[in-house]
Amino acid sequence: MEGLVLRQGRASSRYASGPSPASFSGPVRKWKKQWVLSQPNKAPPLLLFRWTPVTAADSAVEPRKRRFYYAPVST
Repeated sequence: MEGLVLRQGRASSRYASGPSPASFSGPVRKWKKQWVLSQPNKAPPLLLFRWTPVTAADSAVEPRKRRFYYAPVST
């Protein structure tokens, strides 16, 4: 009988009409992977391939990717 009481308590808290989760309404950042030097410390420098935010200068330099379409050729 105790199991039934616990189940009802869980269901009531799970489906309760509480505050809805916050929605994100800010600007969306674009990211790309780049080789970046590790943080400066006493160890030798280490290159890491990690996600970095795209700046306005980076986005202007990178050209738009072209999509190529191929058609079969009969000989």
